[in-house]
Amino acid sequence: RLGKRYLHTGPTRDAQWHSALAVGIAESASPPDELALAEMLTGFAEFHIHSRSGDYRATVEPLVRRALELRQRVLDDEHPLVAQSLFLYGWLLHDLHRYEESFELMSEAVESLEQSLGPDHPLVGHYLFGIHHLQEILGDPVAGEESLWRSIAIFELYPEVGLSAHTYGAVGDLRHLQGDLISGRQLYEKALGLAERTVGPGCIEAASLLNNLGGLETELGELADARGHLEQGLHIAVGLYGADSEHTADHYIALSALHLADRDFEQAEELARRACEINGCVTDPGTPSSDVAARALGNVLREKGRYEEARDILSRGLLTRQPGLEAPNHEVAENLIVLADLIVEMGAGSQAIPIYEEA
Repeated sequence: RLGKRYLHTGPTRDAQWHSALAVGIAESASPPDELALAEMLTGFAEFHIHSRSGDYRATVEPLVRRALELRQRVLDDEHPLVAQSLFLYGWLLHDLHRYEESFELMSEAVESLEQSLGPDHPLVGHYLFGIHHLQEILGDPVAGEESLWRSIAIFELYPEVGLSAHTYGAVGDLRHLQGDLISGRQLYEKALGLAERTVGPGCIEAASLLNNLGGLETELGELADARGHLEQGLHIAVGLYGADSEHTADHYIALSALHLADRDFEQAEELARRACEINGCVTDPGTPSSDVAARALGNVLREKGRYEEARDILSRGLLTRQPGLEAPNHEVAENLIVLADLIVEMGAGSQAIPIYEEA
């Protein structure tokens, strides 16, 4: 329980230490309690997934698989704890870009919970929220939005759960991606107010929503409001995760875009390079997180007229896809478009055509 608390409030090193200690205690119990061990393994896996740490294939997948096997051995297949393990395994496969396998496991978990706990249980809402992104990736954004609104309706029956802020924020993300910036901002603001009231102004969700809201305001040209929200979100993220985590790098990227829009190229480049260093754009290219940071730096270098450097940082990740991350995703497509635009500006339009087609 302490590990889970620190996972949401920081510092993450305390979350890791307590979660690992809990596994060790459960492993050494005599006689062994398989359900207790499954719970500890699940908590340790959740730490790695939430904090984006560890080797997913070598470390995290065995934790999740073992917890699922223990629960299936002791419990009925319809038990909510089995559904929890199925869903967590699905989430792990999502992060590995094994989207169809992920969707199959998550759907099974939702159906199981609806039968065992009822269609309006908060856990059903939580799992519907998790499945919406997969529906969008697999080409059904309408179903994804329906899952989100159903999730919101469930959470509003249980305001003490405090998760409707997360789902409103996700609908805001969807509106943002669709180009409906006004509706997106309204949803972000509603989600932020809910998060601050139900969880607290310094919570993880508030940091993420402030970052998203500030990024949208940057696109709208409302730079003063954007700066206030982005700096507030960064302050929370540094307090929760430290200055050098991937979560905090997301805030550096959004602030880099703000400074780029404000024509402060030096500060924009400094922030983008810091994000690239954290996300491994040079040392570990070709991952989703490094793709986002590389695009931020590429945009800055392009504006500064340093085309060769911009092409190098964008191409590195596109040419070095990581094992398990081969599946196309929207971040790869975005980087391809930025790279193709750059090549056109460099006067080699014919070379850009196949890149646009791939995107």
